[in-house]
Amino acid sequence: MNSTESLAILIIVGISSGAFIVGVATYFLDTLTLEPEESVPIYAGVMVFLGGIATAIFQELSSRYKERRDNARNRWQLVFPILKESYIPWINAGKKFSSSLKPKDDKFTDSEINRILYFICLFFGIRLDFILKHGGSILLGSKEEQEKVENAYEKLKNTLQWAGNDTPKHTSNLQHYFISNNKSDDPMVFQKFADKLDPPIISLKEPRELLSAWLQKKEEVNKAKIAIEEFTIIFDKAIADFSGQEK
Repeated sequence: MNSTESLAILIIVGISSGAFIVGVATYFLDTLTLEPEESVPIYAGVMVFLGGIATAIFQELSSRYKERRDNARNRWQLVFPILKESYIPWINAGKKFSSSLKPKDDKFTDSEINRILYFICLFFGIRLDFILKHGGSILLGSKEEQEKVENAYEKLKNTLQWAGNDTPKHTSNLQHYFISNNKSDDPMVFQKFADKLDPPIISLKEPRELLSAWLQKKEEVNKAKIAIEEFTIIFDKAIADFSGQEK
């Protein structure tokens, strides 16, 4: 039996008991011939009993509310450092990644292709960093919110097949490239990444060629853009709802 069910039972029992006592008291007052002063103890007893029921229900409600608030606060304190270190950078990278999938003109330029490859590296690199540092399980205010974000991420991965069947392999290589080259005192900014593409180093040459070919498939690119946007929107909303619970 969960806490909601036990609280519901308490309220039902309290109301039923109160109704029973009121009914019994009313019956006796209607059937017995009592002087006004003789009926006072009966009224007083009924009021004391009803007051006790109301107090018990109020105390239980207060206890449940306080427990829920404390649990939400403790969970927020657990998640907040992860939010700052991983969630927010991951979401921001996703937003920039999505925006980069719309060329200024009809076709993507070499510079735009380099930037998109960088955002793939950044977005999935932050994901790997999150896994290595915090286990990778998304923690939010509720299991339902967590599942929404996880499902949106899975949809994103399934839609973003920029290297065909070899997408997982090349994405993994880019993730490890990010981990190896992103340092606290020397972060992997775009220019640092772009320098390795002019000309491309061996580890980046093939993924860049595959990405360039994929970017010509406008329909697939647009679907990927939408999937990334949905992920960031759902994640953003889940964090906003979670922070609202803590306040």
